Amino acid sequence: MFKGEVPIGLVGILSDFGLRDSYVAQIKAVILSRSPSTTIVDISHGIERHNVDQGMFVLASATPYFPSGTIYLAVVDPGVGGSRRSLLLETERSKFVGPDNGLLVLAAEKEGIVNVYELDESRYPANKISSTFHGRDIFAVAVGDIASGNAPSDIASKISDYVKPIIIKPKIRSNRIDAIALHIDYFGNIVTNINQKGLQKYKIDLVVK
Repeated sequence: MFKGEVPIGLVGILSDFGLRDSYVAQIKAVILSRSPSTTIVDISHGIERHNVDQGMFVLASATPYFPSGTIYLAVVDPGVGGSRRSLLLETERSKFVGPDNGLLVLAAEKEGIVNVYELDESRYPANKISSTFHGRDIFAVAVGDIASGNAPSDIASKISDYVKPIIIKPKIRSNRIDAIALHIDYFGNIVTNINQKGLQKYKIDLVVK
């Protein structure tokens, strides 16, 4: 089933699962059962439940600091069990596995997307796939297979389209900018949908909703 005995090496994981339950441990266990020598780094499991935009920005903020060759598994998946696809995005320096809901795209586009694949779910026995836990039963299996040396084409089929995130632009008013808070970190720093250049250009108040 697997090609090569030496794993690629590093997997970064992001989810909205929290740490109270065993879900994150189950994902890691599946990856390690297929690629025992893999090193796993937790990016965050504190993403607000089903908040795809927050997960997208936290993932994109972390990936530039990982070495080339890293595989990312990201799960913020309000559409699990529905018609959304399971993706593998291949960039010039990394691979991203997760749902086709825009979560992976910001980080992957920054690295330059080379290929887009849909995971071949026929590889996974239907009676072993939870309708609500594709992170363990599909994504983690795919990541483990890639980490053990399988090429994307071994486990997925190329596609030409994928869901791209819609980043709402700030509203510019006469004396203020209405912005959206995309993420508030542990220290209270706020990531909004307006950049510093925009604030300097208009020199008006910022109102965050």
